[in-house]
Amino acid sequence: MTKGLLMWKLKIRTLRQNETPDSLPGPSTSTAEPETEAQVTHQPAFKWSQRTYLPNIFHNVEYEFGKVKICQVEADTLLTPFDIFCAATNFDNLVHYIVSESVRYAHQNGREFTIEPEEMKAFFGMNLVMGYHVLPSLRDYWSTEPDMGVPFISNVMPRARFEEIRRNLHFCNNDEVRDTTSLIMIEHTRFGQ
Repeated sequence: MTKGLLMWKLKIRTLRQNETPDSLPGPSTSTAEPETEAQVTHQPAFKWSQRTYLPNIFHNVEYEFGKVKICQVEADTLLTPFDIFCAATNFDNLVHYIVSESVRYAHQNGREFTIEPEEMKAFFGMNLVMGYHVLPSLRDYWSTEPDMGVPFISNVMPRARFEEIRRNLHFCNNDEVRDTTSLIMIEHTRFGQ
């Protein structure tokens, strides 16, 4: 902005601060005499100061670059967010445990069922996507209708296989469960120990 424009804005702001109902245009309801130019005080609404900007400069700060240790994982290369998640949560052990318990549960109920850990990870990923891309029905994700189908889901695995995994998904051995609370199946197991 130019200096003239700043002065003009300052003058308008000063006048607005000093306005009273009697100083506004229109018929006056006051019996007091109008103010003269000498009686109006012009005080700026702000005070300008001039100083130069100095960014924070850190001198003599040493950082050690090289290996990064995240949850007992050392990496010389850049880790992906999924690698960090797997290392922090011990996700691979959890998936292997869920696979073994799901297969055991299917066999206990007289169903033939096999699954690989990579397929279980794909199943979990599909459920994550279904959590934020919500459709009215589970079958709608595999629909061929243009306003319903989600190729990101339907290209990963067929609907029948997804429903089979979902039907057999299990987190504990039912033969070892003695308590009747609904959380007993997942509360006592500690993964990655």
